[in-house]
Amino acid sequence: MSEFKLDPGLLFQGTNLLAVEVHQCKSTSSDIVFGLRLRLAPPPKPGLVINEIAAAGQDGFIEVCNASSAPASFEGLLPFGHGGPVAQI
Repeated sequence: MSEFKLDPGLLFQGTNLLAVEVHQCKSTSSDIVFGLRLRLAPPPKPGLVINEIAAAGQDGFIEVCNASSAPASFEGLLPFGHGGPVAQI
């Protein structure tokens, strides 16, 4: 599996079309598999950076620092783990 980063300037608000091609090395082959995962993420909130992470049992934490001089909001931020969202802030 490989990863390809898409230039966000190529996407439009509303419906977008993603076209792909799948090639096989032999035209007589009957097995073909295609999988696709598309992940979209909003741009990071200005000034917020992860400063420290500690995952010690149930007492783990993520420390987030506001590196800018402007106020920063956690509204709409959702931390993700390997299996998906882990908590709503």
